[in-house]
Amino acid sequence: VIENIPIPGIEDYDKGFWSHTSKSQLVVQSCSHCNKVRFPPRPMCPSCHCLEHKWEKVSGKGEVWSFVVPRPPLLPAFEE
Repeated sequence: VIENIPIPGIEDYDKGFWSHTSKSQLVVQSCSHCNKVRFPPRPMCPSCHCLEHKWEKVSGKGEVWSFVVPRPPLLPAFEE
């Protein structure tokens, strides 16, 4: 686990995500109306435009499709 990494500004719609990560839990937003899962967190469901959501715990297991390693690191915290 990497510690002391800066996080972006926290908004009302993603506050639950960050509070769970501080407890080493991974959650995703789920629409309260259509139940579609969305990640990253957003204020509105892209499928039905509902503004209400709930948080669902997920295992963290999955498949990485792609990733980027910026060179040089964009923030000093990532220099190691």
